[in-house]
Amino acid sequence: MYYSVDRAGNNEEVKDVSFGIDMTGLEISVVFDIDGEKFTFAPVGDNLENVSFSCDLVSCTVADRAGNTTKLEFTFEQKGRKQFLNFNSVSYNGMENAIPDNQFTVKLWEKNDELKDFDQIFLIKKEEKLKIDYKLKRDKSVIVHKLIPGKPTRETISGKRFLQIFTDKGKIEYIIL
Repeated sequence: MYYSVDRAGNNEEVKDVSFGIDMTGLEISVVFDIDGEKFTFAPVGDNLENVSFSCDLVSCTVADRAGNTTKLEFTFEQKGRKQFLNFNSVSYNGMENAIPDNQFTVKLWEKNDELKDFDQIFLIKKEEKLKIDYKLKRDKSVIVHKLIPGKPTRETISGKRFLQIFTDKGKIEYIIL
């Protein structure tokens, strides 16, 4: 609330002003880029203007124009045709949340510049498993989702599908693109 008083002692009508403080950080997503044969990271949010984003071998950090930061820490390993990405933690404005027991695995096999096999598997806390197996000959993706323990559900969708993993308020979520 505010008001002014002039030299003659007249009071202005009391007025209110309100404003918000943005303390919500952006999120970070990762997908596998077949052409680049690597995981690619990107910021996620409603407004990506004036956002700074950087990645190194073990983390990605995004900062919005209000100064909020999100940092995703991970480990990466490659064995033959398989690449493994494990998310360790996500921090919002310095407050760290551990992300236990997860792994995003991609198997990519090309021969003579032709895709032969493309599998994506996401394991969450040894409780949930999602696999996308692309079948080149039929141009279909077979999606198998399994809650552990439990029976898997299976769905076949035309075309090549991609698994997008993203942070969401300290948790890891996914969608199929």
